[in-house]
Amino acid sequence: MKKMIIFLALFMIAAAAAGCTYTMEAPASPVQAIPEDAKDGSSEGQTELVPDERKLSPELLRDYVLIPATEFHPGSAGSTLGCARSAARILTFCTENQLRLEDQEKLDQMMKDACELLSEDEKGWLQENLPGLLDVADSVFSDYDGMKGLFEDAGAGDLASGVLAVEHAQEDWLPARTALAGL
Repeated sequence: MKKMIIFLALFMIAAAAAGCTYTMEAPASPVQAIPEDAKDGSSEGQTELVPDERKLSPELLRDYVLIPATEFHPGSAGSTLGCARSAARILTFCTENQLRLEDQEKLDQMMKDACELLSEDEKGWLQENLPGLLDVADSVFSDYDGMKGLFEDAGAGDLASGVLAVEHAQEDWLPARTALAGL
C-alpha cells in the first residue's frame, strides 16, 4: 500500500510538472475546417464535401495523425498528458476533415503510405503508443466525464470538448481508428 501511495504521489508530481506550463492549440487542418456555427452540435452550417473536393493525403495523415501519435513515450514523465493531447489533436483532425466520408480501403492505404513516411524511430514509437492512444481517443466518446480532467490537465480540454460538440464526431473517428489499428 505504501509503495502504491509513493508511486501515485510521484506520478502526480510528474504529471503536474509536465502539465503546468504547457498549453496547446491544435494547428488548423489544411483540408477542411468545420464552420464555427456548426460546432454547437448541430449540422446546420456544416457543408459536407464530396470526395473530389477534399485533399486528404498520406502527408497530411503523417503530419496530423501519425506524428502526434509519436510525440509521447509511455513510461516517461508526462506521457499520460501527452497521450491525451495527441488524442484530442487527432480527433480534431478527424472531425475537421469529415473522415466518415472517406472510402475505408482508400483511407487504410493512405494511412499505411503515411506510416512509410515516418523514420524508423517514429515507427517504433507509433507501435508502442497506439494501444493507449486508441483507448484515450475512444474515451472521449465513452467516458468523457471521467476523462475530462485529464484532457484539461493536458491543455487539450477545449479540443476534446470541441470534438464532442460536432454532430458526427464519433463517425469521423471510427475510419481513422480502423486504419490506425491496421498498422
